[in-house]
This record gives sequence, structure tokens and C-alpha cells, in this order.
Amino acid sequence: MRERMAQTGETHQQAQTALSKQVPAHHLVPPETDRPCVGRCASEFSQADRGGYDGGSMVACARCPGSVCVECGRAPVEESFARCERCTETIGKYEQAERLRARCAGRRCISQDLAHTSDSDSAPYICDSCYEPICFCGHQPVENFGDWCDTGCDDYDSDYDSGFEALDHHEELQEQVRHAAGLIVKLGGGPYRQVFARLYRAMGARLAKASTDQLHAGLEHVRDWERQLRNKGCRVSR
Repeated sequence: MRERMAQTGETHQQAQTALSKQVPAHHLVPPETDRPCVGRCASEFSQADRGGYDGGSMVACARCPGSVCVECGRAPVEESFARCERCTETIGKYEQAERLRARCAGRRCISQDLAHTSDSDSAPYICDSCYEPICFCGHQPVENFGDWCDTGCDDYDSDYDSGFEALDHHEELQEQVRHAAGLIVKLGGGPYRQVFARLYRAMGARLAKASTDQLHAGLEHVRDWERQLRNKGCRVSR
């Protein structure tokens, strides 16, 4: 059937109708146990393009009577113009990101708590610019109150208690970085101002605003610095 489609430019249905006059129907239609075509589904349009000719449906499979995802053209779906699960999830995330990006477009996205415009219990969760939900980090908009954002809060769990455990871990990391930087000063690596300036460049952020990943990177940088100083014979000054 694929040969005929390549030669004539017919769709799957047209080729099937023409060949059905010559070949028994059970040779044309795959058995139910083999439908759709076991990971080999592809839209008629993509197969036509690959074969170097125009035409073909974007939602009908070129290899079986079933339908394929209207977006990717490969995953089998139950009905025409439907999206597969993966495309639905991907497009949903993109649309959500666009909605959140447009919410505070041209304005600074910051919680009322960090902006010091409110001392209410809900201040950490309300954006001071648009008055919509914001992540507990205070900088990223979210869909619903209590949600965590995807950037800067990767270590936070979705439930409230686990979120505060992650917050405690974040503060613990900050304290470890401060202690390690103070040790660099005592080893003769320079005054506090120079040590922290180098540390901020390594992390890409100031200590108070650094994400968990940035704090880990900063801690690793300071520990390498400490080893270098000790290898040079530097000792902690009292």
C-alpha cells in the first residue's frame, strides 16, 4: 500500500479503496491486536513529505486506519484532531508559562512581604504588583496560592511542611557558606569584602538571593579555595 501511495500520491483511504478491489480486506486492515501500528504510527502528511510528494492528512496514520496526534503526528490517539498525553502536557506548561509571564509584564514581580507593603499572614503569597498568587520565594508568579515555582524552588516539596523543611535546608546552606567564607579570611585569602565579592561572582548572586543550586556551587568554590590556601601552608589566624 505504501508503494501505491508513493507512486500515486493517494491518501491511505484512497489507496485502501483502490486496492480493496484486488486484495482481500483482511490483508489490508491490521488485526485488533496490532492496532495502532506498535510504535510505527506516522501521519500521512509526514510520510508524503518524506516521500517527496505533497498531500496527506495530518491526523490520519499512513500505516494503519487509526488517528495520530495533531501536534506531533506520531503518537496514536483515539480520535482525529486529538493531542497525545505528552503534547498535551508540554503545550499546557507552555501556555501556563505565557500566562504567568504576561501577568506582571513590565513590572517587578515581588511578594508583598519582600516589598514590605503588608505584614499580613498572606503577604508572602501575594504579588505586590498584580495581587495574584506568588511563590513563597517571593519572585515567581504561580497559578494558585500555595504552589511552588519551577525556578529557584526546585528542592521544595509541594506540601506545606516539606516546603518549610527545604527552606530550613536553604538557610542552613547560607550559614555554611558564611562560615566557609569567614575561614578563607582567617587563612589570609583577603578581607571580608574581597572574599565575598569573589564568592558572589562564583555563585552568580548575592548570598541572600542565591538559589539552592547557587549556594551549593558557592560552597564548593569556597572549599576548593580553602584547600588551595592550606596547600600553600596558610594557617588560620587567631
